[in-house]
Amino acid sequence: MNTVGQKISAVKKDTYKPLLDNIMHDPVDFFVFLLFVPWLNIVIYLLLQSDPSLATYFVLDSNDPSKLPMFLSNYSHVDLSHLLSNMRSYLLVTPLIIALNFERIKFRIHMLFFFLFLPVLFSILTLKGVPSAGTVNGISGIVAVMFGYLLYSTFAYMARKWGTGNPIHLLFAVLCTNLVVISLTYGHLWLVVLCSLIVFANIIRGQEVLHQIVSRAELILRRWNQENLDLIHRPWGRKKQERIIEIATAVSIIIFLPATSAFLFPDNIISPDGVRTNVLVHYVGYVSGSLLPFITGLLEGDFN
Repeated sequence: MNTVGQKISAVKKDTYKPLLDNIMHDPVDFFVFLLFVPWLNIVIYLLLQSDPSLATYFVLDSNDPSKLPMFLSNYSHVDLSHLLSNMRSYLLVTPLIIALNFERIKFRIHMLFFFLFLPVLFSILTLKGVPSAGTVNGISGIVAVMFGYLLYSTFAYMARKWGTGNPIHLLFAVLCTNLVVISLTYGHLWLVVLCSLIVFANIIRGQEVLHQIVSRAELILRRWNQENLDLIHRPWGRKKQERIIEIATAVSIIIFLPATSAFLFPDNIISPDGVRTNVLVHYVGYVSGSLLPFITGLLEGDFN
């Protein structure tokens, strides 16, 4: 085989490796995103509890904004239930994202952008779009980004591994479906009608890709049904580990993607603890997490 052919073969081999290999390939991502980021939020919370005067540096005040909180407020919490709620959602979604992303360099570039640049955008949006917000803090904007990135990662995984084709129309259909749910939640019926039409149009445009996804999923389920009985009686080994990871990932995605609206857009914008949900930042974060990496992928020819 010539050099070019060998390179193509190597890329395919790497792209189609099992999820377990991908998870165990590089522990750096798990350390940074599953240990360091939560630890940072906890440390800042403890600092604010020990010395409330530090809120000047860590909590954004829409009535008197300053530069440092424009960034740090996105990683700060003054309420324990707010911190725990955000950490729970973050820690549920992030492992799935790491498992689905085989191209580590692209993944890290995306995450760098999400964690360093989007927080400032969220603060600007809050100051301009919700000027009466008062004090603003919390990592929920980043959590919304991660839900959007999970949506992107799922479609990108299927497009690359299953060969389902460009999923752009299905991606738009899902984003607009969430907007329908949001509009129903907050009583904007005209937006429900408009977004429903957009959803319908995109499903029609993406029906070939949807058919490919359904067909491929059916084949995988049939294979699992045939193999799982045999695996149950096998001793604990690599094949069994791979299957458990595959099933756990699939079930988690099936649960979390439809539940996005419930996580990010609650019925009551102000919780019983007095924490206000920043719906504007949540939706911008969700859309950014799904569309920005998809657009860069299109420009690089990932979905051709």
